[in-house]
Amino acid sequence: MFKIVLLSWIFSFALTSVGQIKETITLNIQNFKIQQGLPNNNINFCFQDKIGFIWIGTYSGLSKYDGFQFKNFYPNPNKKDYFKIGQFISHLKVSDSVYFLTTKLDGIYKLNVETDKIVKILNSPASPTRIFKDKLGDFWVGTLAGGFYRYILKTDSFQHFTLAPLLSVFSKDWNSNTINQIEEDPKNDSLLWLGARNGLYVFNKYTEKIKSFKIKDENVMKQFAYNHIVTIKFDNDGNLWVGKFFGGLAKFNTNSKTWQNYFFDPAAFNQKVLFTNIITSINFEDAHTFYLTTNEGAMLFDLKTNSFSKYELKLNDKIMESGVSNILLTIMAISGSVI
Repeated sequence: MFKIVLLSWIFSFALTSVGQIKETITLNIQNFKIQQGLPNNNINFCFQDKIGFIWIGTYSGLSKYDGFQFKNFYPNPNKKDYFKIGQFISHLKVSDSVYFLTTKLDGIYKLNVETDKIVKILNSPASPTRIFKDKLGDFWVGTLAGGFYRYILKTDSFQHFTLAPLLSVFSKDWNSNTINQIEEDPKNDSLLWLGARNGLYVFNKYTEKIKSFKIKDENVMKQFAYNHIVTIKFDNDGNLWVGKFFGGLAKFNTNSKTWQNYFFDPAAFNQKVLFTNIITSINFEDAHTFYLTTNEGAMLFDLKTNSFSKYELKLNDKIMESGVSNILLTIMAISGSVI
């Protein structure tokens, strides 16, 4: 196990709340882009394997960083069972050695981090968005415009489900059958919660019935924003937190089936509301706080005080205006580069 030390530019990582800086941490970190060896500056995920290597999913291939240099895996249309396009979207750890990787328009791939071998899972859906493993060991795959699938590893087979009948018209199916996130109900493992482009759904794995919990609003644009879900995550009390694209943050009580919405309104701004309405991920730090990654940077939400704080990245005492797509310990995917 090696330790990666990232040195170069000096950043100030500041947490501001109610106009005051509560904590400032100076980090010596290096900014990696194409010039330093990445295959692409657009990054969707990064993770660290058991050995310590950092794996980075980009729009032009996969990259492995050993602390000194990048080893890149580029698309190869002529190689059998290999990725042809190479736009990596998400990952799921299956074991210490094996990860599943989803790609845009190129299916699901199995990565062995010990051998660096990448093999396509045959008959996998063409445009997977996320992959999730339930307590029974089955895998569930959300897709772009194609509903969702159950992947049974033992039989290497897929079972297809949709939120609405497929119309074979991409623009319509994109609105009605795009699923961005899947979570299992912590109190009832027969239920899967689906964060879709057109609302929140619950799916019973045994009855195969689907129920919708869309938010209704007289304003069509607001209704669209409230229901365009990007990410979902359960807290320890069984509440489902929902991040949206232009719809802010919401808490859904799975018992009472009621919503509590946090929506940034510049006209009625106060320090307990969001700084933006585009939420890309939710990452719990502990039982009472979680990080939000947004197009305006990273935020921290305190469940006890029901308030938000905003992180700021500074370079040479100058605030960097950059969005954050995800957080991995002290590694961040920011504005299409790794720092």
